[in-house]
Amino acid sequence: YEYRVGMVSRDGSIAWSRSVVLGGEPDGFSVEVHPQPADGEVMVDIRGSGQYAVEVVDLLGRVVAASAAVQPFGYRLDVSGLPAGVYTVVVRQGEMLVRQPLTIVR
Repeated sequence: YEYRVGMVSRDGSIAWSRSVVLGGEPDGFSVEVHPQPADGEVMVDIRGSGQYAVEVVDLLGRVVAASAAVQPFGYRLDVSGLPAGVYTVVVRQGEMLVRQPLTIVR
């Protein structure tokens, strides 16, 4: 499912947010993050073509790690500097994005 939020200003104009895909993955690419839980390095397996941006987001919505221009198939993400906890790996390509959970243990 794809969702967008419409924000109505005082003058009645509407601005739309970026589309977010929930409950599935957009056509064109898929993402797996493993191992789960992780302690030092995770593999972000992106199945698709082109380049992607990868972010790790904490529970407060802060980007705690990011990489641009990632190629598909087996991107190694070093999480050794992050504290134990629950995070979200966000993979973007243009306006499409996929979110996958990530648990880090120490």
